[in-house]
Amino acid sequence: MSVLLIHSDIRFMEPIEKSLEAWPVELLHTDNGQDAMRILARHGEIEVVILEVDDSGGQSMDLLRSIKARYPLVEVLMLTETSSMEWAVEGMRLGAADYLMKDGGPVELAAKIREAAEKKRRHEEKIIDARTREMASRST
Repeated sequence: MSVLLIHSDIRFMEPIEKSLEAWPVELLHTDNGQDAMRILARHGEIEVVILEVDDSGGQSMDLLRSIKARYPLVEVLMLTETSSMEWAVEGMRLGAADYLMKDGGPVELAAKIREAAEKKRRHEEKIIDARTREMASRST
């Protein structure tokens, strides 16, 4: 499983890595949206993005919109220090899988990462099944 953390502080990765030790996880990091989009384009197999919501929220929502437009199956978890109902609702409307408080701790975040990765896998399996059925119906 590959996870991309878009967060201003790389030290935030350490507790997440420790919480995910039992899982084979590649944890990537960047602190800005341009690099995040480049990593997503190059890597191709990222299942979950953890997106830090900035104070204004606007840039984070723009980045979420861009990620979901280009990579609709990638699950995005929004992470914030403040509980802004406005940004939570907007993030979910734009396709975020969840909106989490930073003070929830790394164990809660690790559980949400695993849930999001499983959700992505289920979506992919449904798409493959649908395409397989469609191809089978065309050949008969």
